[in-house]
Amino acid sequence: MLQLGYDVMRYEGSLFLGTYYELNPHVQLNGNLRKDYIENRSTPLIYTFGINYKHLISKNLVIKASAVRNFHAASLNDLYYQPSGNPNLKSEKGYTYEGGLSYSFGNKIFSLNSEITGYYSEIYNWIAWIPNNNNGTSSPKNYRNVNSKGVEINVEGKLKINKTHFYMNGNYAYTSTVNQGNPEDTDDISKGKQLPFIPLHSGNIFIKAENRGYYAEYQHNSYSEIYSIYTNNPSEAFVPYFMNNLSVGKHWSWKRFNFDANLKVNNLFNENYKSAMNRYMPGRNYMLMLKIGF
Repeated sequence: MLQLGYDVMRYEGSLFLGTYYELNPHVQLNGNLRKDYIENRSTPLIYTFGINYKHLISKNLVIKASAVRNFHAASLNDLYYQPSGNPNLKSEKGYTYEGGLSYSFGNKIFSLNSEITGYYSEIYNWIAWIPNNNNGTSSPKNYRNVNSKGVEINVEGKLKINKTHFYMNGNYAYTSTVNQGNPEDTDDISKGKQLPFIPLHSGNIFIKAENRGYYAEYQHNSYSEIYSIYTNNPSEAFVPYFMNNLSVGKHWSWKRFNFDANLKVNNLFNENYKSAMNRYMPGRNYMLMLKIGF
């Protein structure tokens, strides 16, 4: 009989210490220390050190940098989930370095917050669930050495024209997460390949307009090609797709009650896409919702 669950318990605890120091009006320092206690697991001291620098000419411009030591213990599901858990998994360890710029501007009519961040990580024993070709299930495994680097861009804006409010949020991420493999293993065909289920390019845009309680919202999500197996075989990849959702609604109050009526159209352009192998997602669909709060 196939076992679908597990009965395992372990004790976990954490100690956390954080500090923030303003060296002068232009320079702020911050640091964090964390120590995890996990039964039967060796855990290192985790630290984060960061610095923020406000530009001398424009206080709206901030330069940021940080260094982080990473540690992630395999979860109970990773270790013991049946039938695919892997009790031999090692804990993830590594280092991450980040740097970026943020800029903010605002007045009574218009405000803007923007940020760009670049990062570089070296992670050892990266844990990832990989599909099993023989039975359709997935199992976790350790990648000996994974190099992750990328850029993230985020922009938020608000605009007020008479009694109409506009809100916008957009972000883009370039995420290169590559298996560096074991230098001694020349037969590792996944070496130098993007890890499964991590798109190289992704982004989304959210726009909202509101006037006297009436509102309209539009959301767009984009994903580049996503590989489902570690060999990056194009025949086993999810093709790029662009998801669009649109909703209109009205919120109002009566006595101590708050109401929100909303009509949402998901997958507005009837995109044909998958988020799991051999499982196509719904086409255009509709949702009518009424919220009552008090």
